[in-house]
Amino acid sequence: MLAKFTLLSFVFLLSIQAQSQNKTFEGYYLGKGGDTVKGAFINYTQWSKSPSKVTFVPYKSATQITLTPDNCREFNIQNFDTYLSFAGPRMINSIDYNEVMNNKDTFGFPDQFAGVSAFVRLIGKTGNLKIYSLKDDLRTNFFYQLSNESLQELKFKMYLDQNRVIEVFEFRQQLNNILKDEIGKRKIAANLEKVVYTEESLSDLTEKLTPAEKRNAKVKNPASGLVIAAGVSVNSFKVTGENTVREVGINYKTSFSPIVSIGYISAINRNFNRYFVNPHLNLFSYKNTGEIIDATFKRITTYKTSAVVSPVINVGVNLINSDKKTFFISAGAGMYFLMNNKEQQQIVSAANNNPYQSSETKLSSLTYNVNVATGFTLNRKLITTATYNLPVPTANFVYYTPFHSSIQVTIGYKL
Repeated sequence: MLAKFTLLSFVFLLSIQAQSQNKTFEGYYLGKGGDTVKGAFINYTQWSKSPSKVTFVPYKSATQITLTPDNCREFNIQNFDTYLSFAGPRMINSIDYNEVMNNKDTFGFPDQFAGVSAFVRLIGKTGNLKIYSLKDDLRTNFFYQLSNESLQELKFKMYLDQNRVIEVFEFRQQLNNILKDEIGKRKIAANLEKVVYTEESLSDLTEKLTPAEKRNAKVKNPASGLVIAAGVSVNSFKVTGENTVREVGINYKTSFSPIVSIGYISAINRNFNRYFVNPHLNLFSYKNTGEIIDATFKRITTYKTSAVVSPVINVGVNLINSDKKTFFISAGAGMYFLMNNKEQQQIVSAANNNPYQSSETKLSSLTYNVNVATGFTLNRKLITTATYNLPVPTANFVYYTPFHSSIQVTIGYKL
């Protein structure tokens, strides 16, 4: 079943691969003299490293222009990123633990600097403070700017002292000097002591320092949101174990049940929301029955629950990714809370179905979940998902184990 599911997804991908195309992104740049030129960026890809040159086409010209820190003060890609030109020294001390250990950077290792010319990306702002990121093959550096003053580096380095790696968080003191009044007013001094030298942490600090009304006014990412879905769960059972056990030789009928789901899609903004995390909670049930008939009796075994509550986290990627439609695949894991999980056994007359003997055994109330999923999103709102939940044990008897698996198809709406 899993092989079929994977094959269908692969065939679908091949059939729609031709739809992929390059994009252009509207925006503008500021020349060194302060003049604003509007146009389009034709090679923008939400760069993971800081660019040193960017291709731009002005609206009133078909001629491409190469923007560099020498001829461009700042540029903005509409709805995405703002970059500022920077040419000057930056710290080159290592901020990688393994590198410090391998190179034996010793106590007292001085600050070292090297010149760089590149565009740095705006990652956070609050009041008159802006924070920028520079990333290249050497390391990551962060800078701050007050009003329209020149960029100043937020300093951080590591060194080795008696075979221990020491981290120098000089940037925390710098931020405290700059933001002392605001930090005291908002009572987040403890937050400053926990800030680490990462884009996420520094951006989060500026977010906390921004007044609530301004935070709420920010445009929400349309790729993220609460999702409510409903559909059908197609449940299957297989029992493995010793061949002498009656339950092992039974073929269990497929069962169908409704499924409802609520979750949240959290898009990862870089790389055009291509990657996402999807925690969600599913609610469904199953009742799968199989039987063996001999000359005298019909022996019936049933596995059933009144409800399965399943919290799951999936991580996925949009293989086709546009505002109008996406095609995604994901994989996830979680838990099954099995409510009133039972194995029922009945022996009835093969001739007239009159009951002869019955028994009921309470089974495990908890097992795990592993799944793969694929689906479509239309207009960032309507979501159709097909999920294959791999076989997982619902009990563990001495001589046999029942396994539940399912295919679940849902249609959802992202609020």
